[in-house]
Amino acid sequence: MSFEYLIYGIFEHSSDHIMIPVMVAKFGGSTIGIDGILIPKIIERIQKMIEETKIVAVFSAPLTIYEGKICSVTDVATKVGNN
Repeated sequence: MSFEYLIYGIFEHSSDHIMIPVMVAKFGGSTIGIDGILIPKIIERIQKMIEETKIVAVFSAPLTIYEGKICSVTDVATKVGNN
């Protein structure tokens, strides 16, 4: 399983002023699967990742089936809104 973006950064812990590494992982579209079916696999991946560093997980719109076609939920919302 892959993610669309993987960003490493530094996070300052507010009370101790200690810099710790942080990873931002973005999951969306085909990674999430149709109607979010792959979310359990993403959660498993995140659980493995948090053993190594702090994680910020970002999720974008999953895929869905609309009018017989696979498309993103964002596209469906745009089409419905325009109609």
